[in-house]
Amino acid sequence: MDIAFIAKRSKNKVLAKKLLIFLSSKSAQEKFNRGSHFLPANKFSDIPKNDIFQSVQQSLNNLRQQTLFFNREAEEKFVQQNMSIWRDFIYNSDINKTIKKWKRLD
Repeated sequence: MDIAFIAKRSKNKVLAKKLLIFLSSKSAQEKFNRGSHFLPANKFSDIPKNDIFQSVQQSLNNLRQQTLFFNREAEEKFVQQNMSIWRDFIYNSDINKTIKKWKRLD
């Protein structure tokens, strides 16, 4: 599992945050991906002993840069509002600055 969403209007934000932390944990990623045959998003998770998976993991671990594939099916207004924010994050990796920019869009 590499993506999960919690609605902003969620009634219990504390539990929602705990759920996201759990879903991204090493053990949860291993269990989910064991059944789905995907690579885990958590880089510390073990992956199946498979030559292809091992090769992909090694390649990902050796990356020196980040790549962004923006959701091409997103509504145009959403893309226009968010693309510059994503680009800035990719180059600067400042998550706090990125979150502040997203909050201004609401």
